[in-house]
Amino acid sequence: MQNSQVPIWIPIVVAILGVAGVVVGQVINAWRDARIRRYDLERERLKLTHDDTLDWRKMRVDIYGTITGGVNEFLGSYDPFVSSHSEIGTASSRLDSVTKVVHAQLGKVEIVGSAETSAQLKSLSGFLRTLRFLYLQYPTGEGREADAAMISEIARDSNDLYPRIESAARQLNESFRRDLGIPSTGAAEHPPGSHD
Repeated sequence: MQNSQVPIWIPIVVAILGVAGVVVGQVINAWRDARIRRYDLERERLKLTHDDTLDWRKMRVDIYGTITGGVNEFLGSYDPFVSSHSEIGTASSRLDSVTKVVHAQLGKVEIVGSAETSAQLKSLSGFLRTLRFLYLQYPTGEGREADAAMISEIARDSNDLYPRIESAARQLNESFRRDLGIPSTGAAEHPPGSHD
């Protein structure tokens, strides 16, 4: 029989190729795993970003809805033509209510709203404070006689101020819509209670 011998370099080359195959396989697996991890992390980041965006939008909707509801309720019930002591008291009470709503939300709007929305709300707040100051000039209380001249002056001044309050409310609603990415439908042109 013939003795067959394999040259020594062949098993060495086969062993080197085997080791190289294992190493290349491990490198490819590590590269694939890293790619999958990056994909999963990116997907999770996008999900969190999306969830955060939804949370911010919900927060804005809640804040803006509270303000809009309070302002529209005030505008719907407000009569700029006050003519008696009791009407001044009622109007002043409603004004205090909406002013508290606006001021309670102002800081929140400065955080979650745009600069334009914050400026619009400050403008509306300024008009409401002016109207409130107007009513505070009138002495209310039991046993007070209605001063016809003062009531007439308050009625005239509040009548002059009312369209500016309505306009500021419309502009604020439009700013809310822009912040929320809602196209204008023209509904903010005449908010509930507008006296146009």
